[in-house]
Amino acid sequence: MIRLHRYLVLTVLCLVALGAAEPVSKLRLLVIGNSFSGNALQFLDEIVAAADCTLEVKHLSIGGSPLALHWGKAEKALKDPQDPEGQYNKDGSGGTLPENLTKGPWDVVTIQQYSRAAHDPATYRPFADQLVGLIRERAPQARICIQQTWAYRIDDPRFDGGPKSDLPNAEDMHNRVRAAYVGVAKDLTLEVIPSGEAFWSAGTDATWGFKVDTQWNNKTAEFPSLPEQRHSLHIGWSWSQKDGKRTLGFDGRHANKTGEYLAGCVWFETLYRRSVVGNTFRPKEISAEDATFLQQVAHRVVMAETTRK
Repeated sequence: MIRLHRYLVLTVLCLVALGAAEPVSKLRLLVIGNSFSGNALQFLDEIVAAADCTLEVKHLSIGGSPLALHWGKAEKALKDPQDPEGQYNKDGSGGTLPENLTKGPWDVVTIQQYSRAAHDPATYRPFADQLVGLIRERAPQARICIQQTWAYRIDDPRFDGGPKSDLPNAEDMHNRVRAAYVGVAKDLTLEVIPSGEAFWSAGTDATWGFKVDTQWNNKTAEFPSLPEQRHSLHIGWSWSQKDGKRTLGFDGRHANKTGEYLAGCVWFETLYRRSVVGNTFRPKEISAEDATFLQQVAHRVVMAETTRK
């Protein structure tokens, strides 16, 4: 009886944390973003299917695009729907943002800031306001969500004090990015998809979190040598080959398969208002133990985000 009571209490708390909103089983999703939203969408279809839910998604993506660029394209399309500069995809096959918004009804429309600028609140305005205004005008039925993007990996050159370094460390980036997204979401009454919060929670976990391999030196490394990167959520160090030449590269910004799975879990739980814990899908690159941990992180972070509101 005590166990049953405890289970019922936890169930009620979960429902409260998810906003006491009705779970969703079918979703039409319009995503306005860039490669970071592409990372989040990578495994979302499979996670959704494993939960016996359905998803229809259209992704209006421009690599490295800030909110200003998306609004600029929308503005051109509003003035002239045939203007190639207002179209998505080089051949115009993606259509325009105003056109896509009216092709709904969309259940959810998402936006996000370019990761390099996401720490600076000034870069969001007035473009977020203008995009949200257009969405509410053309798709009034849609929930509007903003994805909190993630901080770069702790060993990213952005934090090395060099010429391109503009932030002291990953923690500072995370805190400033978080504050900027929460501020805009509050001002414009948007839901936050806390992908960046989940990345930080998992990446800094005392037991599971990523740690830099200090025994490995990229300046002396020869193929196929790579550092220990277990539990990295970012691509990190990798070798590529072009014209027979091997090149060592580093990407501390974009998500790897583990990060993509974590972001997908966060998106699923936020958008469908269902717990992702116990979802049977996991990419082959991720162990069952790690998948369970990532699901639990996503669940905990989304519940915290919902109760924050």
